[in-house]
Amino acid sequence: MVSESKSKRRLAPSLRERRARDRAERMNEILDHSQDVIREKGVNGLNLQEVARRVGVQPPSLYEYFDGRAAIYDALFQRGARIFQTEIFEELDRANSFEEICEKIVESFLLFAKDYPELYRLVFEHPLQYYHPSEVALQEAKEGLERGLNLLKRTMKEEGIKPPIPTNQLVLLIEVVCHGLAGRILTDEPDSSFENSQYRRLVPSLIALIKKASNGS
Repeated sequence: MVSESKSKRRLAPSLRERRARDRAERMNEILDHSQDVIREKGVNGLNLQEVARRVGVQPPSLYEYFDGRAAIYDALFQRGARIFQTEIFEELDRANSFEEICEKIVESFLLFAKDYPELYRLVFEHPLQYYHPSEVALQEAKEGLERGLNLLKRTMKEEGIKPPIPTNQLVLLIEVVCHGLAGRILTDEPDSSFENSQYRRLVPSLIALIKKASNGS
């Protein structure tokens, strides 16, 4: 029979586990403050001295967790991609038609841009000349895109939509158009929701064009 003291030692986190947990918490803290800085000062405005001041450490201490600004941008890129994918697929799982899927895509872009403007710019606009996402960061984004492409293709097949161009090209075109619609709403109607936007009617028009082309008429 295992003694009570041995059982407690087994249940207690090991020193390595505690250190890993503490490190993860500090890294998240650094990212939280970094995100606040670029929201306030723009995506180009990530200043490690300011981040260190907010975290409460000396700037060199940041390098114990990240190799430099590019590594922080990369972690924020991954954070943004994960948040966006979580939110968009929660919406897409409730869509019941090809048209609803397209509407949900536009709305997800719009909401993400409003809730996380700094991450939206970093993930979708790539505004920094000196930073390019790493292969690891891009892979996560590509996996989310592939999941979305497969959902669109499956729904098109179920609804008998057979476009006159390769399906992959059409799906990418739809993604670009949806992204563009969200951008127009942000520019022209910054306080509007997708539901109340004048641009919402363009989605049914887009679907009608696709279906018409698919029927060869």
